[in-house]
Amino acid sequence: MQFVQAHTAFDVRHDHLSLAAFPPLALRWAVLDLEEGTLAVRESVFEGKFQPTKTLKAVRTIPLGRHAVAALKVHREHVTRTAPENLVFGNRSGKPLRESKLLRNVLQPAAERAGLGRVTWHQFATFTRRCSTISACR
Repeated sequence: MQFVQAHTAFDVRHDHLSLAAFPPLALRWAVLDLEEGTLAVRESVFEGKFQPTKTLKAVRTIPLGRHAVAALKVHREHVTRTAPENLVFGNRSGKPLRESKLLRNVLQPAAERAGLGRVTWHQFATFTRRCSTISACR
């Protein structure tokens, strides 16, 4: 399940990669409109604590690509917590995933298997922004 969540989070992020750090960790079902295909950015989370976004510019509504919408719909069918206030990608107790654990347990092993070596959040964010830029230019 952890790999599926991380993979789905990456798919979501890949479709709208202008967000800082790893925003899928802070997604609540209430901010997703899967019929319209949008995500409303209203808050962030760092090491399990929710907070307002750093800037007013960060508060926005982002269109999701069809792959992200499809992945989120499948994900929603496989999770038990789907109330508006619940996290889309929560841990077993419904709390936010910790960035440090996700990096150590999911992203770094996946990057090593892909031959990329150990990655940091900064490298991951840079990579995903570049993918977004390339996708936007197509």
